[in-house]
Amino acid sequence: MNGYHTNSRVVVKDGTYRDQHGKVTKDITGILDLQKRYEIKLDEGITVELTGSSLQLENLTQNQINHEVVNLKNQVSQIASKLPEKMGTELPNHLGYLHDALISRNQSRFSTEYSYITGELARAFEGKYVTQQWYETTKIGLEKLKHNMDFNLT
Repeated sequence: MNGYHTNSRVVVKDGTYRDQHGKVTKDITGILDLQKRYEIKLDEGITVELTGSSLQLENLTQNQINHEVVNLKNQVSQIASKLPEKMGTELPNHLGYLHDALISRNQSRFSTEYSYITGELARAFEGKYVTQQWYETTKIGLEKLKHNMDFNLT
């Protein structure tokens, strides 16, 4: 085990936050991997400090990946009519391309689609077409997919 790095997606293995997913925001203390303490921002928004021994890298199953993509498509379809026309019609298509890249494990295509989607969502947020909460929730779903692609190719 090499420890966890900032922005690594993790799952809590035990304790109060068992089975919750989140992202490492800071390496706090410790020399040995299992004794290191990390600051974790859980997907629900809570920030906690946990030891490396209570964490594992997030690795989504194919069903969980499909579920994340469906959730993202649903989130986008709910606000598509509020987006500029081109963005509202193209985002769902690009989420489909992203899903195809995940299934085929095509890193290059995934990176292209991920960059496009995150860029468009940032523009939607900056243009005040979506709320901050919607934007953050959507970013978490995309980060899960990106982490899973990276995790399975290393």
